[in-house]
Amino acid sequence: MRGTLTTVIADDLGDLIDTYGPDSVIRAIGEAARSEVRTMRYVTGILKNWAAGNAKPQAVRSNGSTNGRGGSKVERSMAAVDAVSAMIANGGTL
Repeated sequence: MRGTLTTVIADDLGDLIDTYGPDSVIRAIGEAARSEVRTMRYVTGILKNWAAGNAKPQAVRSNGSTNGRGGSKVERSMAAVDAVSAMIANGGTL
């Protein structure tokens, strides 16, 4: 997601986690990052599609840096997703 994590976005994420579970939300954020569409509306749409029975895409990770800045945008986004995942796994809050 772009910008600062506001309380509104944190509340929206909490609602999505309550509805779809933390693993699904994390995967949806990753999918949105791979698609380079980083909005809550897009993440919510992914989750709704998955809940409607559409197949969940498998995570694809790249090992190479393509821009000389320590990883591509997708790699940095996925690192952020991993950080959120670890925080949730350790009992942290959003």
